[in-house]
Amino acid sequence: MVVDVGAPVTEPGPLEHFLTARYGLHTRMAGRTRWVPNRHEPWPLRRATLLELDDELLAAAGFPELAGTPPDSVLHSRGTATEFGMPRAL
Repeated sequence: MVVDVGAPVTEPGPLEHFLTARYGLHTRMAGRTRWVPNRHEPWPLRRATLLELDDELLAAAGFPELAGTPPDSVLHSRGTATEFGMPRAL
């Protein structure tokens, strides 16, 4: 994937929040599903333009027509510090 990073997102809207506000992750440990909580500041987001994408996942999942359509949103972030809590069995 190649993107052209643009201007900062100064007022994230509902879409940006939905795409980036993750406060936990699911994983498998010892044959069981676990949820691991995390805390982080809002991601410092920037708008971006997709220049190139080599995507085989959508076609393999049965959606070949989607691989050729432009994305609804392209964002970039340099990252944010995250603290992870103890895994919890589900």
